Amino acid sequence: REAGGTFGKIEAAREEEFIRRLNAQQLKALKDHLDQEVDHHEKIIKEHQAAIQRHKKKISEIEGKTDTD
Repeated sequence: REAGGTFGKIEAAREEEFIRRLNAQQLKALKDHLDQEVDHHEKIIKEHQAAIQRHKKKISEIEGKTDTD
């Protein structure tokens, strides 16, 4: 990097630009992946909340039947 005068400086600048672009791509890929993970977990949470409500409703129905027996 140090040797080569102007050509060395140009090559160093190109290398730094390449590294910056690569880092930006990697960060974007990581963010996209994490966004997908969050979406997935939020979907699972909603499914579990719906299941909880169904179970609570069944419990209420069962308790209502046992009170009248």
